[in-house]
Amino acid sequence: MFSRSVLSALVGYVVCIQAGMADERQDTGTWHLTFQRITETTAPYLEKPQTSSETVTLLIGSKSYELRESDTTQLYDRKNKTLVSLDHRTKEHVIMPIHALVWFLNSETVHRNALCHASEAAELSSAEMEPCSRFELESLFSFSHPQALQLFDGKNLEIVHNQIEGTHRFGYDGKEFVAFRPSSHELGPEHRRMLRRFLAHQCKIHPEIRKDIVAQGHLPAEMTFRSREGARETTVTYKLENALFNAKEHLVEIPQEYVSQSKDARLETILDQLAQTTIPTVDHLRKESESMIDKAIGSHHVEEAVLLAHRFFAVTDNDRGFRELLQRCGGLGDRQVRRMVYGLKDLRQIKEAQQTLESTQSKMAYLLNYYFADLAMAQHRTDEKIKESLLACLESDPLIVGAFVDLWRVYLMEWDPYTAWRCIKAAKNISPDHTDLLPLRNMEKNIEIDSPDFF
Repeated sequence: MFSRSVLSALVGYVVCIQAGMADERQDTGTWHLTFQRITETTAPYLEKPQTSSETVTLLIGSKSYELRESDTTQLYDRKNKTLVSLDHRTKEHVIMPIHALVWFLNSETVHRNALCHASEAAELSSAEMEPCSRFELESLFSFSHPQALQLFDGKNLEIVHNQIEGTHRFGYDGKEFVAFRPSSHELGPEHRRMLRRFLAHQCKIHPEIRKDIVAQGHLPAEMTFRSREGARETTVTYKLENALFNAKEHLVEIPQEYVSQSKDARLETILDQLAQTTIPTVDHLRKESESMIDKAIGSHHVEEAVLLAHRFFAVTDNDRGFRELLQRCGGLGDRQVRRMVYGLKDLRQIKEAQQTLESTQSKMAYLLNYYFADLAMAQHRTDEKIKESLLACLESDPLIVGAFVDLWRVYLMEWDPYTAWRCIKAAKNISPDHTDLLPLRNMEKNIEIDSPDFF
């Protein structure tokens, strides 16, 4: 018979084994994974295939993941719905909302599809063309366009899935594009969802194949996928070297010494100014506006008084207070007030009013930059200096929410979603429920519905 001490040791050993097995199925805690990542690139202009290998670390929690590479680290946080890139050489970080990432991938899919039609019309050879099939484009951007059937002329996909000796192999049009061999490490539902996000954000794998990989419910022992950019073809292989589970939940942390990456010096100055500005309450701004309007009216500067009322509305989105301040200016029954209010709907009159106010050194002339840019955008007047006008307005007053929203649109048109969403972040900090942000909220809602893999 076993002694009491031996029995205790055996019981403890069994409990440890059971706890270890349970860890792989629970939905809290962090997987610490080490992969050897091998990248092979072939192209007609290369004498031979170029191969590189590096060790990468992937941390998968239930609410976030972290991909550590030699020079960069990628962090995803489900709570904030952001993807953070840390550049260890420059000590800079880029915070990209997932909405911005999906917007870019969506736009790029549509853009590439249009280029493909143009290339086909020019009768270019396949070697000269960018990836053009629906399968290639959706694999390249890890994104399936919501209206894919219409976008790709109703061409359905026939992805072939075979399992050979424990490895799942996925092919299309007679070629194998993805191979996945699951490990023995089983994942709980939340960790599966985070693996799905990692694959969507970081790996060029078709969404339908990604869905099948995640459905296996296991960490990859080995995973290979290939993609094409023009004539260059890249094959990436992840080989699992080590997997450990820690009960402590993973947290996304940006080191204090890392600063935001800057792409527009003028905008950076504005954002710094905003960070040092106290956001006024509606009551405080109302009292301040009333006092300044009374002084302007007393000095017979009706146009300036009207702009003070508009500035109150631009910052607070308080329509009732705005109408009451207009009455304080004299109301729409006053010819000068009426002329100024309706003049903000005409580009020529805005320019004339700005020249007049600047000649009298008015402190409110800057606000006309915003109304000019906003109207020019609505009328698609791309010949006007829209971006410059918006920046000039915010340099004088960083609390104009609508100017940040308009800049968001400008940076999106410039194909810079990172800077665009920084403008939205600033606008939300000033007035999170502002009606100027309503189109964005609707857009974000639709993006999340159409692209669940990314969120």
